[in-house]
Amino acid sequence: MAVLTLAPMLLLLLCLLRGVKKTAAVGGMMSQGIEFNRLMLEMRAMQTDAMARSKPVTAAPEVGASSFSDMLGQAVNKVNETQQASSQLATAFEMGQGGIDLTEVMIASQKASVSFQAMTQVRNKLVQAYQDIMQMPV
Repeated sequence: MAVLTLAPMLLLLLCLLRGVKKTAAVGGMMSQGIEFNRLMLEMRAMQTDAMARSKPVTAAPEVGASSFSDMLGQAVNKVNETQQASSQLATAFEMGQGGIDLTEVMIASQKASVSFQAMTQVRNKLVQAYQDIMQMPV
């Protein structure tokens, strides 16, 4: 789950840094300072949100309280929700609804893409581990 939450944050940072470089080339130092400040504000907001959502470490859960398949299903559902939100945002932008910026649409699209790629890599690793176990001599 940590990959799914860190990946969008890293992608946002990368996109915004690219925007800072382009802005600096076009608008000079003043624009770069403004973009950097906006980037820092967004990162602080994400950090505050992530810390608010984090739960303190407690004792080990009871056996069967949360199975691996439940956790995997929740991760797949989260990726699905991210993709649906991205699709809805893109559709709203295409329809011309006010208050939706192209950058929001692109960031949501990239978040969905990165989360799907991460989920695919996890699936590939699980399949490879299963195949390795099945090929072990008894």
